[in-house]
Amino acid sequence: RGGTWPAALSGADDMAVHLFLAGAIGFLEIETVIRKALDEFQSVSNPSLQEVLDAAAWARGEVSRVVGG
Repeated sequence: RGGTWPAALSGADDMAVHLFLAGAIGFLEIETVIRKALDEFQSVSNPSLQEVLDAAAWARGEVSRVVGG
């Protein structure tokens, strides 16, 4: 997948690993949390730098929301 998808995936992974290291989720929950967070993500084709940064930030927030914190 292209567009802003890689930035969103990176942001979601970043937050999921952070939550794992903080003890908020288990190791095997990382994939599930990322999938749930990105289910509704709409990638932007040919994004600007700001759209890339926004996608990563959105995904970090969405992972936090999915986990409940």
